[in-house]
Formats: sequence, structure tokens, C-alpha cells
Amino acid sequence: MSAARAASTTRCTCPTVEVCVRGELDVATVPRMRERLQDALTLRPTHLYVDLTECGFLDACGILLLLDVHRQAWCQGATFVLRGCSPRHRRLLALMGLENVFDIGDVSPCP
Repeated sequence: MSAARAASTTRCTCPTVEVCVRGELDVATVPRMRERLQDALTLRPTHLYVDLTECGFLDACGILLLLDVHRQAWCQGATFVLRGCSPRHRRLLALMGLENVFDIGDVSPCP
């Protein structure tokens, strides 16, 4: 008589992951930032923070990326928070009707 073995998988879950955006978040940089944010989601964080303190320019492609990652985080049961939003970032989000979609937190201690 043979005993059947049950296969199990373990998922690593990190409580908090923070991604700091430096420079521009636009059509040219979105593919690289998408990879970084997908890597962050792979860790299955409880909270995903995206720090925009050092993001000097944000265009529609960048916002679409943030919306997509926000949706993916929500589907995983994680909170998605934008930190360090400048008045320009906030105005852009408001113009696009997204000021109530994203949680916007305080500036983080990103080095």
C-alpha cells in the first residue's frame, strides 16, 4: 500500500513594501517601473507604498500604471498608498477624477 504525498506550497508575504520613484514616470520609463512594481507585488505585501517624492514628472502613462498596480494590489487584498505627492501630482489626479481612488499618505523616509 502506498501513501499519497500531498504537495504544499508556501507563499512569502511581506507586511510592507515601498517602491521609490526617482525621476520621471512617463511613457519612456513605465516599462521599467512596471517590472519593479510587479516584483513588489510578487512579494504579496499587506501594504504597498509608492513614494513619488522624487518623481519630477508624471504623465498619463504613469498614472495608468499606478491604476493597474492599485487594482492588482486590491485583488491581492493589499492596500496601495501613494506617498510624497506634490501639489502638481495631486492636481493631476484631481483633473483625472482620481483623487478619491488612491490613498495618499505622508512623505516616507525613502533614502
